[in-house]
Amino acid sequence: MMSVGDDPMNNGKVQCLHSAVIGYSPLIFGLESTSGYEELLEKCEDVWNELTVNPKLPEQLVNNN
Repeated sequence: MMSVGDDPMNNGKVQCLHSAVIGYSPLIFGLESTSGYEELLEKCEDVWNELTVNPKLPEQLVNNN
């Protein structure tokens, strides 16, 4: 985030992307190619919990604004 500089627009984009990656990290980094349905559902539950804290999470992933 420090390399973005003082531009509020760029800083906002980086913060938005950071929030999205943290929120979806169980699905991005937590699944293996050998993961089954039970493990997928556990990771989805983690994401649902993040969605209750940050309801704008889907927008942040798509828009990155």
